[in-house]
Amino acid sequence: MRKPSKRRRPNLVRWLRDIIPPDEPPSLELSIPPGLRVTTPRRSLCVVCKGSKMLCGKRSCPIAARIKAYLRSKAPEVGVEVDGSSPPSVFVGRYGYPYVNVSPLTPPVHGDTSLYDMPELWFGMGFEEIA
Repeated sequence: MRKPSKRRRPNLVRWLRDIIPPDEPPSLELSIPPGLRVTTPRRSLCVVCKGSKMLCGKRSCPIAARIKAYLRSKAPEVGVEVDGSSPPSVFVGRYGYPYVNVSPLTPPVHGDTSLYDMPELWFGMGFEEIA
């Protein structure tokens, strides 16, 4: 049995080069971002397929869709002004009671955002439309 290497290698995801646009900042280095957790079951076809052959039988790769959605999202800017269309909703955190985080739910788009606040209308929509 071979000894494990003591060298730490970055968790590079080379097959994502086709998914990540070329104008992405070089700091990404095609590694899994710390805030993103992607897991697959043991002996899964995802390890073999890597989003190209659709061996799982799904129409689109859920891992690739999650990476794309993560890359589309921007880090929130902390400030005192809120800009954006919003359904009349508020996010209330659950950790640290009675001192919980509260913020308005503002999507990163302007216009009619009522669909974000009505999950009952999501039925029949594809995964990529919702994400």
